Amino acid sequence: MACQAAPNGRANGTGTGHEDVGSAARAHFVFVPLMYQGHVIPAVDTALLLATHGSLASVVATPSNAARIRPTVDLARRSGLPIRLVELPLDCAAEGLPEGADDVDKIPLGLEVNYFRALTLLAGPLERHLRTDPPYPTCIVSDFCHAWTVQVAASLKVPRLCFFSMCAFCVLCQHNVERYNSYDAVADDNEPVVVPGVERRIEVTRAQAPGFFRAPGFEKLADEIELALAESDGVVMNSFPEMEPEYVAGYAAARNLKLWTIGPVSLYHQHATTLAKRGNTTTAVDADECLRWLQGKEPSTVVYVSFDPK
Repeated sequence: MACQAAPNGRANGTGTGHEDVGSAARAHFVFVPLMYQGHVIPAVDTALLLATHGSLASVVATPSNAARIRPTVDLARRSGLPIRLVELPLDCAAEGLPEGADDVDKIPLGLEVNYFRALTLLAGPLERHLRTDPPYPTCIVSDFCHAWTVQVAASLKVPRLCFFSMCAFCVLCQHNVERYNSYDAVADDNEPVVVPGVERRIEVTRAQAPGFFRAPGFEKLADEIELALAESDGVVMNSFPEMEPEYVAGYAAARNLKLWTIGPVSLYHQHATTLAKRGNTTTAVDADECLRWLQGKEPSTVVYVSFDPK
């Protein structure tokens, strides 16, 4: 029953135990990813990378998503990494969602706002879990979309870092367009505006880049996300300075926040097989088949394009 609230708010059926806790002095980082493929996969990879340095990493997930993450986490645990999965049921019924809608592929059209409201109900269960299941958290690493984790971190008196699975170029352009109200002077959603505050001339339209959650019905959530981001203790980003030095520096300066670039986090996976098994694999192409196809091509003749389904 994926959408029933646990009666005591404790984690459900995670197989975590205390065997992986180790020393009480070990740092404990709690990852709260957004359960969309383009967010959760990099967040889990980041948790795995952190665990290779000896810190305990806990990944929070709802039941449908925990089922997808568990094979990767279990494999890492068997290799000795201090990582665990914290499964928290999502109370879908409280926000008018059908059972099973903790899987974003099963959210009925038009009820996306309800899903994000339901996510805020995880605050109480998550805090209770972190208070009662040692070790006490050192830091919460929250997807930037989870503004509700602000109250959890504040109540526990631990830092909260915002996690971005995307690059600095994207978030800097979005931030500057919104910060300088660039769309105010245009009436047509397809009329381009120049992104302010960047060295190169970049043009976007409101239709292409309206801003994070700047859509009808999401206004309150968008404002909460912006406030939570501005007041965070720092940003963790799946990028690296050598790829986009001016945008990494530009975003850190524009936000006046500490910024850690730790990407590409997929480098944790040394083999194509484990890389291909992350997330929802029900429609995935066999990894060996992909490699055989690529090996049959001449160098520099294949272009890889990734359309993030959110």
